[in-house]
Amino acid sequence: MKKLILFSPLWMYASTALFGGSPKDEISRILQESGLKGGFVSHVGSKDGTATTALHPSEAFPVQALVTDVSKLDAVRKEIRKEAGTYGPIAADSWKGGKLPYVDNMVNLLLIEEGA
Repeated sequence: MKKLILFSPLWMYASTALFGGSPKDEISRILQESGLKGGFVSHVGSKDGTATTALHPSEAFPVQALVTDVSKLDAVRKEIRKEAGTYGPIAADSWKGGKLPYVDNMVNLLLIEEGA
């Protein structure tokens, strides 16, 4: 069972999702429930890129994965390319923790993987 936390400070929406399989359906449901029509998305603790690409239902949602395990960064980037067929609107970078690397009010939706 995997646990994800989605939080949107601008839309005052939060959801905790527990699921066992692919995150795509659950993330799609949560995005629909949130009412978000677009905005910058950050995925903290991405491990394989699958959930990261699910956070990009359209060009209105640029996504950045913050990978806490630098040894998985190349694999996350490869999975993004495989799943999305592109790289850029969905991207990944390493992150060592602490303050998120964004200016205030930049992130419209934040996905936090359990343990990140």
